[in-house]
Amino acid sequence: MLKHKRLLLATILVAIMTTPLVAALANVIEVATEKTVKVKMAPHRALYDITLRSAKTSSGIADIHGKMYYDLKETCDFWETTHRFVMLYNYIDSPSSQVVSQFTTREAKAGNYFEFEVERVRDGITEDDIAGNTQDPIQLKNGLFPVLFSLPEDITLNIPAKALFPVRHTVEMLNKAAKGKKFVKALVFDGSDTEGAFTASGIILKPISEPERKRIWPKDVDNDLARAPGWRTQMAIFPLSQMDDNVEAEYEIDMNLLVNGVVTDLNVRYPDFAIRQSLEALSPYARPKCAPSDKDKKQKDDQTDS
Repeated sequence: MLKHKRLLLATILVAIMTTPLVAALANVIEVATEKTVKVKMAPHRALYDITLRSAKTSSGIADIHGKMYYDLKETCDFWETTHRFVMLYNYIDSPSSQVVSQFTTREAKAGNYFEFEVERVRDGITEDDIAGNTQDPIQLKNGLFPVLFSLPEDITLNIPAKALFPVRHTVEMLNKAAKGKKFVKALVFDGSDTEGAFTASGIILKPISEPERKRIWPKDVDNDLARAPGWRTQMAIFPLSQMDDNVEAEYEIDMNLLVNGVVTDLNVRYPDFAIRQSLEALSPYARPKCAPSDKDKKQKDDQTDS
């Protein structure tokens, strides 16, 4: 059976360096590199078609297909995401099953607050109902910070301070790729279950070729977003408590990640089966009009003085 909990954020989970969570992160979203590749997250919405690539007989899976809607919105201080999966699982020796999952997050750009909500419904019956948040702002104790769950009740997890939240995770991956880094790893906390942070370990393979970027996309795909530069990446996901040379990854991901944070092609490989996630529709959201930060004001004053 598909491991829905980790699949929820497959479109944006990528491996990165470890960086203290509570560092001042808000002013480094945009990076210009020596190769003039500009990393800048683009608020957008996307629709993906999900199909089965392969399955071992032992998996019991005959077919998997469905849709995933992804929404990334930006305010002056936060990134807000929504993932919604509608999936149909056909099994060899048992009845088919429909699973509807929705996952929403709200992540402070400064890295000092995170909230999340998850609902998973199988054949009309709720299987998981999860909600929680960090302290506002995050308070560290012995190198850890608490995550407080309102659903299920009475659960508190202590997460390593170097763990990153999902959007920041993507930004850091892009920054490392733009600087030519190849091997990257990070702790990530996404709130998709009550198991805590996990380790994302991966490789930035190569830039996406121009013919691949400029191929003919479906009519509902915005070409300006989909044809941006990017990189082919591979990543393996491990539970934090089981990261050693002898432990098999929970799953592995191959994907095309663009400098604007858009994922155009994605394959997820589990031990017994693999699925493909293909872009069907993509459109931008308007960026918020925000007052200039103190850093922006200082840079403008320095330029005026010079």
